[in-house]
Amino acid sequence: MPTISVIMPAYNASPYIRAAIDSILGQTLRDFELIVIDDGSTDDTGTLVAAISDPRIRLVHNDGNQGLIYTRNLGVQLARGEFIAFLDSDDIAFPRRLERQHAYLLRRPDLAAVGAWVQPMNADGSYRDFVWRYPGDSAFVKSTLLFRAYINTSSFFVRTAVMRQLPFSPDHALGEDYDMYLRCVRSYRVENVPEVLTAYRLHATNITRTKAAQLTTQLNAISARALGQIGLTPSPDELTLHRYLEWLGSNSDPTVFDAANAWLRKIMAANERTGLYERAALHQAAAERWLALCHANARFGFRAMVAFFQGPMAIGRAVPPLQYLKFFGKSLLCALRLT
Repeated sequence: MPTISVIMPAYNASPYIRAAIDSILGQTLRDFELIVIDDGSTDDTGTLVAAISDPRIRLVHNDGNQGLIYTRNLGVQLARGEFIAFLDSDDIAFPRRLERQHAYLLRRPDLAAVGAWVQPMNADGSYRDFVWRYPGDSAFVKSTLLFRAYINTSSFFVRTAVMRQLPFSPDHALGEDYDMYLRCVRSYRVENVPEVLTAYRLHATNITRTKAAQLTTQLNAISARALGQIGLTPSPDELTLHRYLEWLGSNSDPTVFDAANAWLRKIMAANERTGLYERAALHQAAAERWLALCHANARFGFRAMVAFFQGPMAIGRAVPPLQYLKFFGKSLLCALRLT
């Protein structure tokens, strides 16, 4: 039996799937099976996969287009390995991805799963000039997941026995991975390997672009349930603000500082009553989101700097001092332009 089962759903994936498969076949850890599930593609995805001669590839065909949730869950049930690694058919795994994540879990039997840092890339495969870093211990990862998706599914590496207890929910046609991560950290410890091990392809058909409104609705429902577990019943405006804390972007209304500060403090106060999240970790997660919000709205200059000192602040591994320096530098430049 293979040590690792790599699950790759594929629907009309012909432009990118060969690169995704080659990135798995080129792994330094060779003891794996690659389960490619063709989800009723209408292009030549299945033909391309079938033409690759490698006994570690298991090509499965769905009866028509069943959707990503069904397909991922099917892959989990078909997996023969002790561990499962996910990789979408338009993403890339760097050569040591399986080796490094497998070794990390062997060293850390207290962890159920790990993610990794991610390199964004363009549709043509060229890399962006930044990396998505997801630092922090398991308590911080759990707390941060209350605010935003802090694990990339194409970097998720999990013990098979655990994953079979956490099937992707059909109640969430979008955001099903975020829902699964929140359920996972309620019972298990999860961290991110502090290395760039996968590349995420940004292109016109990403769900965040093609179905933004539906995705927002689903994510709000997931967040409302998570917030309900610490005794909060968020209003529609609070859910909108909560989503803004995840996606950010420049805001034209400076009252966003007061609203976000009040909301973050409300969340921390609710957790004081329930104790669902480790207090220091949640404070750190709130501080990270607060700094990110202030940085995104540094255009308000001195007002952004004054607001920052009125909100939750913390300096730690998850919020390195350099990020504070960048915020103050940007705010100061904006303030000088406004004068």
